[in-house]
Amino acid sequence: MLRAQAIAVLKEIVTNGLIDTVWVSIEERKPNSFELRVKGNGDRSLIDLFLQKHNLTLEENKEKGWLVIY
Repeated sequence: MLRAQAIAVLKEIVTNGLIDTVWVSIEERKPNSFELRVKGNGDRSLIDLFLQKHNLTLEENKEKGWLVIY
């Protein structure tokens, strides 16, 4: 997703109370494509529904405690 889209997704996730963020990072996944890395607490089933609605993918990095959205 574009950087602006990553920021919009983050705002919507936080505004809708889907995740209580502790740490957030937007990283370039490949040229002009970004991923959102989030550490925090939230209802995983609600997050999954949100991501399906927006055609986004979620990976969980259990070692670092991140949710990676792209």
